[in-house]
Amino acid sequence: MDSFARERVENGYPQPHNVKYWSIGNENWGIHEIGTKSMGEWGSMVREAAKMMIRVDPTIQISAASIADLNWNINLLRAAGPFLDWISIHDYWDGSPDGLHNADYNTVMLRTGDDLTRNIRRVRAFLTSLNLQGKIKVAYDEWNLRGWFHPNVMNVWDNPARREAGFREMDIIAPRGKNDINTAYTMADAVFSASFLNTCLKNCDLVKMACFSPAVNTRGAIYTYKDGLVLRPQYFVFDLYANLMKENVLSSWTDGVNTLSGVDNGKTKTVDSVDAVITCDKGGYAIGAVNKDPAAPQRLTLRILDDTVREMRVHTLNGLSPDAYNDIGHTGVSITVGPWTAFAGEIELPPHSVSVIELR
Repeated sequence: MDSFARERVENGYPQPHNVKYWSIGNENWGIHEIGTKSMGEWGSMVREAAKMMIRVDPTIQISAASIADLNWNINLLRAAGPFLDWISIHDYWDGSPDGLHNADYNTVMLRTGDDLTRNIRRVRAFLTSLNLQGKIKVAYDEWNLRGWFHPNVMNVWDNPARREAGFREMDIIAPRGKNDINTAYTMADAVFSASFLNTCLKNCDLVKMACFSPAVNTRGAIYTYKDGLVLRPQYFVFDLYANLMKENVLSSWTDGVNTLSGVDNGKTKTVDSVDAVITCDKGGYAIGAVNKDPAAPQRLTLRILDDTVREMRVHTLNGLSPDAYNDIGHTGVSITVGPWTAFAGEIELPPHSVSVIELR
């Protein structure tokens, strides 16, 4: 660590950066990681590492690599739970075997129901059973609809010819270019991302951190090239939610919601066409609402027990079709902002859209 401190000083920062959040490990449950541990090994290693870190700085908050698995969590939490503030879980819901054939819009929508809440429910149960609810929070510190496409990372040495040639760009680096084909990122990515954020907000007593991964290039929300950048559809979801949603999440309920049904990986699934979450502060309300239906608008009727609401304004993220995308020289997805109008209690959500509705 002394060498890193010297590098920091040499680069113009004499004092430490006062980093508050630290994560021990990354997916150490997986054979793909250097530093893979068994369940027993991982718990004791995290405990000892956390003890050393806390003695250096007792104000930091510590997370540890976890997974929504009963046995892994029991071993980790029993061994290291008293020293942890967070556990880290990761999720990707669409993996492409060749980097080109992603799940289509309808299939992605089928994954915005129980698929989004499954791991949160599991981890909540693990923490509750070990009497750690309220002490340890969930850091969803890697999530994205689309899984990373980086083939041959582990098997580049399996082939004797490859081993003889050593590291070759064509085997490792070149295939990753398929991640940066912008036509692959559509309104499916945007609507899915908003649905996931709604799920986190509805479980904000437990999920206190959620980090989209990666932010830039490959599967990122922003694509950069020599002369500029492209804002992919999912970027605008963060724009809307970060700038418009309020501090407090309210309890809400829905009824009379239309549904979408279909088959995904041989399993019949049904999800609500509309998903919404309500936030507020002293200045008013902001409602994050998605219409997952690929073709039909959906009418959202709001009943708020607050007779001071007088006006509303709707920000809508959309494109001409569920497959709309942004690319160099092509803008197919953008945000439109309506005027402030009298609050009538009803909003029409366009098909395949993400909206934030402001009320004041």
